[in-house]
Amino acid sequence: MQWLPFAVSLALACVLAGDWWATSAAARRARDSRKVRIVVTGSRGKSGTVRLIHAVLNHSEVTTYAKITGAVAEEIRHDGDSRMTRRIGPISATEMLGALRRAGRDKCDAVVFECMAVAPKLITFVVNEVVRPNILVIPTVRLDHLEDEGHSLDEITRNIISPLTGFEVVITGDTDLRVLQTLRKLAREKNFRLVEARVHESQPVIPEHHPVNVAVALAIATQAGIAAEHARAALLGATHEPNAGIGWWLDHDDKRTFVCDLGKANDVQSAAEAIRGVREYLGDDVPLVPVIANRWDRPLRGRSFVAALTSTPDNEPVVLSGDAYAQSRRVLARHGVERPRITRLPISATLSKKSLTRLFARWHGEHPEIAVLLLENDHSTAVRLLRARAGKHGRAVRHNRPGTPGVNHD
Repeated sequence: MQWLPFAVSLALACVLAGDWWATSAAARRARDSRKVRIVVTGSRGKSGTVRLIHAVLNHSEVTTYAKITGAVAEEIRHDGDSRMTRRIGPISATEMLGALRRAGRDKCDAVVFECMAVAPKLITFVVNEVVRPNILVIPTVRLDHLEDEGHSLDEITRNIISPLTGFEVVITGDTDLRVLQTLRKLAREKNFRLVEARVHESQPVIPEHHPVNVAVALAIATQAGIAAEHARAALLGATHEPNAGIGWWLDHDDKRTFVCDLGKANDVQSAAEAIRGVREYLGDDVPLVPVIANRWDRPLRGRSFVAALTSTPDNEPVVLSGDAYAQSRRVLARHGVERPRITRLPISATLSKKSLTRLFARWHGEHPEIAVLLLENDHSTAVRLLRARAGKHGRAVRHNRPGTPGVNHD
């Protein structure tokens, strides 16, 4: 009997190993049978670009299976049916194996996968071992995930691309000279063809999608031999991110507050672009109150947002949340932000509509309207509660649609 636990454990290990081997073998067969294999990596715009590429290929008689990873794990079939990826436990690159098998069962001609990994070693695993793409797409490279990828744009670009193998073409929508110079040098070193997609006034405006991502999808269409007019029409069938460009108006007393979720803009450059979209929607007279969630595992990200705020001339509050509150407050104060402007978001203020609007009233001062901008907001309990409370009690509106007018202020 003393050997029974060992025997059971051994049997279970054999079953799991056999299942893993069978899944991997089926995924390899499905992958190798696909004519077009595309991986989208980089910093910003990955999910949206996958959706656009799926639309432009799938509506052009190239049956396509798309896999979107990350906080929203979604798969889009060739018939347009969308399904959430079932997850047991945290996000894992191995869930792509199941997606490859499902693409094989659908007999799709192409697969388009978002690589949500940020560590170069994990990106290498996804690209070199799992998908083995013949086309690699990098919509943009930004100063994000600095702890994992590097501290400069050229270093991040090189660290992502250098270990990757097997692809023939790299398509990018980035316009930063440092990124492009590094990509051009890598193209010579690694013998791949670099396609630099550019936003053009003739390209269609696709609601909820960034023009750079649209330009990248059109470049994919060119690689696939799809006529430009047909590709532009096909893009109109693209799905969009849940809650993309959404905000909520909350009315309280004689004031009202616009709560704006900009949490997907996780680097300063992307956040600045998103804030410009909010400005176009609200006008220049509405004060902006930034709320920064400082992630314990991304200290450099919080510091970069805090450093950017030190150059703002406004006298409105700067709201901090998360684990690095004390450090961020010192950085702000050291750069001349007056201490009375720096405040902390307490969880207690987000537990009810009444307590939340009481907090907003303090931030309003003499202004009848303000906008509360939630930056990097997926990793702070207080900010998550604020967003949930705004979604429950506020009036939802769409805003910040790149290339299109914002919704009416009223």
